[in-house]
Amino acid sequence: MNDAVSGSGLVLPGVLAALFACSLAPIFWPAAVAVRRRPTLPRRGLFVFVVAALCHGTLGVLAALIVLPVSALLVYVVPQVEAAGAHSGEPIASIARLVAEYWWIAYGPALVVLAGTMTRWLAARWTRIVSAMAS
Repeated sequence: MNDAVSGSGLVLPGVLAALFACSLAPIFWPAAVAVRRRPTLPRRGLFVFVVAALCHGTLGVLAALIVLPVSALLVYVVPQVEAAGAHSGEPIASIARLVAEYWWIAYGPALVVLAGTMTRWLAARWTRIVSAMAS
């Protein structure tokens, strides 16, 4: 049977489809809030753009702050510890490998949570922000 149709072949496309849907949350969630909110938010397109930029930028920085030190640990420290024969670093190395290989799975749900939080936080202040930009 073809792997793309079998049960094991649908796991990765399903995960990727879910991550793609999560990546659109910073666009669709603020757009829905901007359209449905009464009174409507001024400069709705800018609101959607700012929320999306803040969400992706914040998570990009957080991902870099987590993945870069973990990768440096795996490249520089773990091989030296393993070459020395010390097995005391094995739990740390296992956790570091897990984080370095699978951090992208947590990116989608974190993006959805951040999109909801940023939208709520920014929507309450958006009218004052736009008026401050105008003056």
